[in-house]
Amino acid sequence: MIETFEITPGERKKLPLILRIIGINHHQEPINRPGGLAVYQWFYCSEGIGELIINDEKRIIEEDTGFFINANEGHSYKGISDNFTLHFLGFEGPICSVLLQTLGLVTSGTYHLRSPEDFCKKLESLYRMTKRDIPDKKYMFSEILYSILVQLSLNISMINDFTRVVDSPLVKEIMLELENHYRENISITDISEKLGKTPEYICTVFKQYMNSTIIAELTKIRIIHAQHLLIDNPEKKASEIGVLCGFQSPSYFGMVFKKMMGMTPNEFRMSKLSY
Repeated sequence: MIETFEITPGERKKLPLILRIIGINHHQEPINRPGGLAVYQWFYCSEGIGELIINDEKRIIEEDTGFFINANEGHSYKGISDNFTLHFLGFEGPICSVLLQTLGLVTSGTYHLRSPEDFCKKLESLYRMTKRDIPDKKYMFSEILYSILVQLSLNISMINDFTRVVDSPLVKEIMLELENHYRENISITDISEKLGKTPEYICTVFKQYMNSTIIAELTKIRIIHAQHLLIDNPEKKASEIGVLCGFQSPSYFGMVFKKMMGMTPNEFRMSKLSY
């Protein structure tokens, strides 16, 4: 369900925030916008798995994950699963830049949303209002949109979870193997045998395109997924999260996590869950 809105020059001068598009439970089709859109966009994944690409950086979008795209920033996104479903807002206005900077929502990327129920209720309420015949309702949209953005700023934490996008079919196959099997004790030999190449060859090609080793990228993927799990599963110990992400040793998981993130897994969890 999607609603879009045209804006007159007079409304543009008077409205501080302008709602341009709203979507609820939209079964998302693939989108590719090299030049971006002239609006700011906030999305929430209510179901399924997708991928977002911005500036040749790919991020995995999972259920209960939000993502933000700045105005006029090139991007693409699509479903990986068949049920990739999004709620979203597209907005503009003279106070957008200053407001978003004040709220700390300035960087395109993925965000963890601590209270998705509250956001979804407000968004659904706004969507219902768009269907009603109310005088000057665009001014009411502006007020509610402000409230939604302020609430978001109090409940989101950015997650550093991107990998590079490359053109090499072989590197893409290697990355797919890493994503599909990062929970397992996977080795370079396992991957090379699966792809019908020698270990030396896949390591050389991977290094050439990624400027990184396969093992380093596997470790990064594991840490990316660990970030999500640490936030989404506060009842689980950090050591359990490590095992779920392919780390057999809790101490090694803690050491690698701190080296990459600058804090221990528990410190990271507390920093993201604290208000």
